[in-house]
Amino acid sequence: MQHFLVGLCMLCFLFVSAQKETYWQQEVNYKIDVSLNDTTHVLTGFISMGYINHSPDTLKEILIHLWPNAYRDHTTPLAKQMLENGKKTFHFSKPNQRGFIDKIDFKLNAEVCRWNFAPNTKEIARVKLNEPLGPGETV
Repeated sequence: MQHFLVGLCMLCFLFVSAQKETYWQQEVNYKIDVSLNDTTHVLTGFISMGYINHSPDTLKEILIHLWPNAYRDHTTPLAKQMLENGKKTFHFSKPNQRGFIDKIDFKLNAEVCRWNFAPNTKEIARVKLNEPLGPGETV
């Protein structure tokens, strides 16, 4: 009976161990080159990213958060959260006091990538990779 219980415990341990997923996190390294036109209050820049796929999946697209678009107008999730928290300055700000990205493109190895906004948002870009990015690969 004791051997049966030990065997049953080992079987349960193996089953639970097999169910655990390995933790992973994507890695992105940035190089940012930006200039400010202090007369027009416009930033112009170029960002190069090195994206390392640590997931076990092959990726066909990458999601990129376009943080400045959170300040686009008073309907964004950030603007709504600020108003809920009692911060009304942004809600009543004028359009020329807000920030956003109005010109953007994505390239992979000098080739333009197709992209679009994620549904119901202008804050997340879905960049379609020209070639799939396998586990452990870098682009």
